[in-house]
Amino acid sequence: MTLALLAALFMETGDDARALEVHLALLDGQRRAGKDLDRDGVLTNIGNYLCDAERCDEATPYFREALARLADRRDAPPASLAAPLHGLARVFLGRGEPAHALPLLIDTEALLRDDPETDPAALAALRADIDDTRRTLVHRGATSIRAPLRQKKNFGEDP
Repeated sequence: MTLALLAALFMETGDDARALEVHLALLDGQRRAGKDLDRDGVLTNIGNYLCDAERCDEATPYFREALARLADRRDAPPASLAAPLHGLARVFLGRGEPAHALPLLIDTEALLRDDPETDPAALAALRADIDDTRRTLVHRGATSIRAPLRQKKNFGEDP
C-alpha cells in the first residue's frame, strides 16, 4: 500500500519520472506477490508515463496487457477499456501511423460517450484528436482505415 500512496503523491505533484519508477515497482511487487490491486490502472499509468516521456514504443506491452485483462473480465465496465485503448492510439500516433490510431480513438470516444461519468471536456478533447487525425489522413491521401477494434478480439498483435 505504501508504494501506491507514493505513486499517488508523485502523480499529484507532477513528478512523472518518479511516478513511473514507483508504478514499475508497484507492478513488479504485485506480480511477485500474486496480487491484483488495480493492476489494469497501474499498467495503463505506466504506458501513459512512457508515452509522455516520448517512449511510446516501450508503452505498447503495458497497454496491450491492460486491454487483454479488461477484455477478459466480465465485470469490467465497458468504459474501463477507454484509457488503455486511448493509450494504444497514442502509440500509433507516436509512430506516425494515424490510420491505425483513428479506429482506436473512435472506439475510445464511443466508450466514453456512453458513460455518464465522462468529463465533457475530456470527451471534447478526444473528439478534437479524432478530427485532427482524420485531417492528417486526408492530407496524406489515405485510402483505407483499419477496422475499429470493437470488431476484433485480440489486442496483442499489431495490425
